[in-house]
Amino acid sequence: MLALYMCYLPRWREVRLDIANPTYGGSLQPSSQLHAPLLETFHLTTCWRLTRNEEIMQDLLKMLEVSPRLSNFSVSRLSDLNGSNDTTVAIPWTQLVRLDLGFIPSVGACLSIMNSCPNLESCNLIVDPTEGPLPATPIILPALTSLELHIRTGELAALLDRAVFPTLQNFTLYLQDAYDNHAAWPQASFTDLLSRSKCTLARLELHDTGVQATQFIDCLQHASVRQIAELVIHDSRDWTWDPVITPQLVQLLTMPCGDAANANADASGCLLPALRALDLGNGCWTCPNGLLSEMIESRWRTTARGVTRLERVHIDLNLFEDVHGPDHMRLEKLREEGMKVRLTYFRD
Repeated sequence: MLALYMCYLPRWREVRLDIANPTYGGSLQPSSQLHAPLLETFHLTTCWRLTRNEEIMQDLLKMLEVSPRLSNFSVSRLSDLNGSNDTTVAIPWTQLVRLDLGFIPSVGACLSIMNSCPNLESCNLIVDPTEGPLPATPIILPALTSLELHIRTGELAALLDRAVFPTLQNFTLYLQDAYDNHAAWPQASFTDLLSRSKCTLARLELHDTGVQATQFIDCLQHASVRQIAELVIHDSRDWTWDPVITPQLVQLLTMPCGDAANANADASGCLLPALRALDLGNGCWTCPNGLLSEMIESRWRTTARGVTRLERVHIDLNLFEDVHGPDHMRLEKLREEGMKVRLTYFRD
C-alpha cells in the first residue's frame, strides 16, 4: 500500500502517514518522480528506528524541495534536524504556517527553526534537553498566534529569554521534569516574554510547571494575561506538594454576591474578567470544601459590567475525602441550570 501511494506523489495534497514498523521503511523510497507540486499538508509519524535510516528519510523529504504549496508540516522525529544551513533536511521553512515537530535536538535548534518560519501562525514543539548555540538577539515571530511547548524546566528560560511573540493568543506549556529535579519555575523569564511581546493571551494552559501559588497570581495579573477567556491548569504532583490554586486565588476570582453588589460591580476590580472556561485537573488545587464552587457560582451568576459569564468548568475532586460534599452538590445544581460542568474523581 505504501509503495502504491509513493507512485502518486504528484497528486498528493493532504497526506498523513503513521508508520510504527521499521520494516515498512523500504516502501517509502520514491522510485521515480520526487515532485509533489500540490502538497499542502504533510504529517509523518515514525518509530525511531525508521527515522535513523537517513537515506530513506532524505529521499522521502526530497519531494518537499518542489512543494510550493506546502504550509502544514508535522514530523515526529528527524535524524538531521538542526536548523543550520548545512542540514540535509530540505524543508521550505519560509512557506510554513503550521509546524509540528518532535525531538528537536536543542533550544538553539528550536529557535533557529522558528526564526526560519516568518509566516508561522501555529506550532507544537518538543525540545530535547540540550541547549546548543543560542542566537545573539531575540527571534521575532510576527504572525504566531498559537504555541505549544514540551520542554524541560532547565531549558525553558533560555528559550523564553530569546523570543518575541507579539500576536500570541494561545499558549500551552508542558514541563517534563519540574518535579523530578525540583527545578525552579522561571517566573522572570515568563513575565519578561509577555512584557517584551506585548501580546494579549486568550487561552493559557499549564501542565506540571512547578509554579508557586503567589507566582501564579502575579502571572494572572499581568496585562498580557488579564483578558484570557480559557484557563487550564493540570498538575500531576502528589497532594503533599504546595498547590497552584489556593484559597487566596479563589477569593480573588470570586465575584460579589447579591443583586445590589452585582449592580455596582464592574471589570475594574475583577481578576480575569473575560474568563469563560476553567479546567482544574489532577490535584492542582486545594480549598475548603465549598469555596471553589462558590467562586464558580458567582462567576456564573454575575451581571457585573464588563465581566464575562463563566460557562464551562472541569474540576477534579479527587483530593476530597467527601467527593459528594458541598462543591459536588453546588456544581451539579449549576449543571442543571445549563452550565457545562465536568467532574472527575480520580487522576486519569
